[in-house]
Amino acid sequence: MKIIVKNKFVSWGGSSKVEDTSGNALYRVKGKAFSWTRKKTLLDLNGNVLYRIRNKWPTVFLHSAFICDRDGNKICKVKQNLSFKQNYIIEETRDNIQVNGYILNGMQVSRNNQYIGTITKEFWALRDYFVLDVPDGQDPTFLIALVIAIDNIHDKSQGQSH
Repeated sequence: MKIIVKNKFVSWGGSSKVEDTSGNALYRVKGKAFSWTRKKTLLDLNGNVLYRIRNKWPTVFLHSAFICDRDGNKICKVKQNLSFKQNYIIEETRDNIQVNGYILNGMQVSRNNQYIGTITKEFWALRDYFVLDVPDGQDPTFLIALVIAIDNIHDKSQGQSH
Protein backbone atom coordinates (compact mmCIF):
# COMPACT_ATOMS: atom_id res chain seq x y z
CA MET A 1 0.00 0.00 0.00
CA LYS A 2 1.29 3.46 -0.85
CA ILE A 3 0.53 6.29 1.57
CA ILE A 4 1.13 10.01 1.00
CA VAL A 5 2.04 12.30 3.91
CA LYS A 6 2.09 15.95 2.94
CA ASN A 7 2.20 19.15 4.90
CA LYS A 8 -0.77 21.42 4.50
CA PHE A 9 0.10 24.44 2.38
CA VAL A 10 -1.07 26.82 5.11
CA SER A 11 -1.18 25.62 8.71
CA TRP A 12 -0.66 27.30 12.07
CA GLY A 13 0.72 24.25 13.82
CA GLY A 14 2.31 22.32 10.99
CA SER A 15 -0.61 19.98 10.38
CA SER A 16 -0.35 17.37 7.62
CA LYS A 17 -2.61 15.28 5.43
CA VAL A 18 -2.27 11.50 5.26
CA GLU A 19 -3.94 10.01 2.19
CA ASP A 20 -3.89 7.02 -0.09
CA THR A 21 -2.79 7.52 -3.71
CA SER A 22 -6.40 8.32 -4.73
CA GLY A 23 -6.56 11.25 -2.29
CA ASN A 24 -8.76 9.52 0.32
CA ALA A 25 -8.00 10.59 3.89
CA LEU A 26 -6.51 7.81 6.04
CA TYR A 27 -5.26 9.66 9.16
CA ARG A 28 -4.85 13.21 10.43
CA VAL A 29 -1.79 14.97 11.80
CA LYS A 30 -2.60 17.86 14.08
CA GLY A 31 0.16 20.30 14.96
CA LYS A 32 0.25 22.58 17.94
CA ALA A 33 0.85 26.26 17.19
CA PHE A 34 3.47 28.06 19.25
CA SER A 35 5.17 24.93 20.54
CA TRP A 36 8.90 25.01 21.36
CA THR A 37 9.09 21.28 20.71
CA ARG A 38 6.90 21.22 17.54
CA LYS A 39 4.34 18.91 19.14
CA LYS A 40 2.23 16.94 16.68
CA THR A 41 -0.39 14.26 17.16
CA LEU A 42 -1.23 11.42 14.77
CA LEU A 43 -4.97 10.73 14.91
CA ASP A 44 -7.25 8.24 13.22
CA LEU A 45 -10.24 9.64 11.33
CA ASN A 46 -12.40 9.36 14.47
CA GLY A 47 -10.03 11.66 16.39
CA ASN A 48 -8.40 8.92 18.49
CA VAL A 49 -4.75 9.58 19.35
CA LEU A 50 -2.35 7.02 17.89
CA TYR A 51 1.06 8.68 18.46
CA ARG A 52 2.48 11.91 19.81
CA ILE A 53 5.63 13.34 18.26
CA ARG A 54 7.80 16.15 19.60
CA ASN A 55 11.29 17.51 19.12
CA LYS A 56 13.92 17.34 21.81
CA TRP A 57 14.48 20.78 23.26
CA PRO A 58 16.89 22.47 23.69
CA THR A 59 19.31 21.31 21.02
CA VAL A 60 22.48 22.91 19.76
CA PHE A 61 23.86 20.95 16.84
CA LEU A 62 22.25 17.57 16.14
CA HIS A 63 18.48 17.67 16.27
CA SER A 64 16.25 14.83 17.42
CA ALA A 65 12.61 14.00 18.05
CA PHE A 66 10.67 11.61 20.26
CA ILE A 67 7.83 9.33 19.19
CA CYS A 68 5.48 8.59 22.08
CA ASP A 69 2.43 6.37 22.40
CA ARG A 70 -1.06 7.77 22.96
CA ASP A 71 -0.38 8.09 26.71
CA GLY A 72 2.85 10.03 26.20
CA ASN A 73 5.23 7.14 26.97
CA LYS A 74 8.38 7.41 24.88
CA ILE A 75 8.69 4.68 22.25
CA CYS A 76 11.87 5.89 20.56
CA LYS A 77 14.20 8.76 19.82
CA VAL A 78 14.89 9.68 16.18
CA LYS A 79 18.05 11.68 15.58
CA GLN A 80 20.13 13.02 12.75
CA ASN A 81 23.17 11.04 11.76
CA LEU A 82 26.29 12.57 10.29
CA SER A 83 27.65 9.26 8.99
CA PHE A 84 27.57 8.38 5.31
CA LYS A 85 25.49 5.22 5.87
CA GLN A 86 22.10 6.70 6.68
CA ASN A 87 20.34 9.95 7.53
CA TYR A 88 18.62 8.99 10.81
CA ILE A 89 19.27 6.77 13.81
CA ILE A 90 16.51 5.25 15.96
CA GLU A 91 17.45 4.86 19.65
CA GLU A 92 15.93 3.86 22.97
CA THR A 93 13.37 1.52 21.49
CA ARG A 94 11.60 -1.49 22.89
CA ASP A 95 12.08 -3.11 19.48
CA ASN A 96 15.17 -3.10 17.28
CA ILE A 97 14.26 -0.49 14.65
CA GLN A 98 16.69 0.05 11.78
CA VAL A 99 16.62 2.73 9.09
CA ASN A 100 18.91 2.10 6.14
CA GLY A 101 19.51 4.40 3.21
CA TYR A 102 18.80 8.00 2.37
CA ILE A 103 15.45 9.70 2.22
CA LEU A 104 15.99 10.72 -1.43
CA ASN A 105 16.47 7.13 -2.61
CA GLY A 106 14.09 5.54 -0.13
CA MET A 107 14.91 4.57 3.44
CA GLN A 108 14.19 0.93 4.24
CA VAL A 109 12.72 0.56 7.75
CA SER A 110 12.74 -2.71 9.68
CA ARG A 111 11.51 -3.73 13.12
CA ASN A 112 13.20 -6.73 14.76
CA ASN A 113 14.81 -7.58 11.40
CA GLN A 114 11.42 -7.63 9.61
CA TYR A 115 10.89 -5.14 6.76
CA ILE A 116 8.01 -2.79 7.61
CA GLY A 117 8.24 -0.23 4.82
CA THR A 118 10.08 2.36 2.78
CA ILE A 119 10.03 6.16 3.24
CA THR A 120 10.86 8.45 0.32
CA LYS A 121 10.71 12.24 0.15
CA GLU A 122 9.51 13.79 -3.09
CA PHE A 123 11.20 17.10 -3.87
CA TRP A 124 9.14 18.22 -6.85
CA ALA A 125 6.29 19.44 -4.61
CA LEU A 126 6.00 22.97 -3.19
CA ARG A 127 5.59 21.54 0.31
CA ASP A 128 7.04 18.55 2.15
CA TYR A 129 5.68 15.43 0.50
CA PHE A 130 6.55 11.89 1.61
CA VAL A 131 5.60 8.57 0.04
CA LEU A 132 5.39 5.48 2.24
CA ASP A 133 5.41 2.04 0.72
CA VAL A 134 3.95 -0.33 3.31
CA PRO A 135 3.73 -4.08 2.60
CA ASP A 136 0.40 -5.84 3.08
CA GLY A 137 -0.10 -6.96 6.67
CA GLN A 138 2.02 -4.16 8.19
CA ASP A 139 0.58 -1.35 10.30
CA PRO A 140 1.52 1.97 8.66
CA THR A 141 0.96 4.17 11.72
CA PHE A 142 4.49 3.87 13.13
CA LEU A 143 5.96 4.76 9.72
CA ILE A 144 3.70 7.82 9.54
CA ALA A 145 4.89 8.87 13.02
CA LEU A 146 8.49 8.33 11.87
CA VAL A 147 7.89 10.58 8.84
CA ILE A 148 6.48 13.30 11.09
CA ALA A 149 9.52 13.05 13.38
CA ILE A 150 11.91 13.23 10.41
CA ASP A 151 10.04 16.22 8.99
CA ASN A 152 10.19 17.96 12.38
CA ILE A 153 13.94 17.33 12.62
CA HIS A 154 14.54 18.57 9.08
CA ASP A 155 12.47 21.73 9.61
CA LYS A 156 14.28 22.48 12.88
CA SER A 157 17.71 21.96 11.32
CA GLN A 158 16.74 24.32 8.49
CA GLY A 159 15.54 26.96 10.97
CA GLN A 160 11.96 26.75 9.76
CA SER A 161 9.11 27.49 12.11
CA HIS A 162 5.46 26.46 12.00
